[in-house]
Amino acid sequence: MKRTLFSLSLFIVSTSLAATSFMCPKTYTYIYPGDDIGQVLKACGKPNQSTTRTARVREMTENTQTWIYPANGLSVVIQNGVVTKLNHSKASATAAATLCTAAHAIAIGMTEANVAYLCGTPLPVNQVQYQYRNVEETVWTYQSNPTIPSTQLIFRDQRLYAIQ
Repeated sequence: MKRTLFSLSLFIVSTSLAATSFMCPKTYTYIYPGDDIGQVLKACGKPNQSTTRTARVREMTENTQTWIYPANGLSVVIQNGVVTKLNHSKASATAAATLCTAAHAIAIGMTEANVAYLCGTPLPVNQVQYQYRNVEETVWTYQSNPTIPSTQLIFRDQRLYAIQ
């Protein structure tokens, strides 16, 4: 009975930490997502099983935001964190560059942090573009005890990506 309770409590603790860490069964060393495959092999030893698979992943390719300042009719287009276009409903782009503050002008090439500092909080409109690509994953399976579910370590680009 005590052994069953101990195994159950160990399982509950290990599953509650499963998303953020894994304790290697032989060395009692914790590993974390981001660790390289060599560190994991050293800490955990050879896995019970190793497979390779292809996963389709979604990645952000471009983050375009349009920041709108309705009080003065200014809109600022920001791509990947940098100002790429200035628009004003009543003035040219040159005039629009001076609308936030009299002492400092905003300009194409500034960062979004600069614009936020000079102009304040905007009404943001986000447009994010994604692309899909195939990624090779290596999956290592560890099972130290047949009464405890196995743990899978998923690697991408030689780094620990996920613990399941």
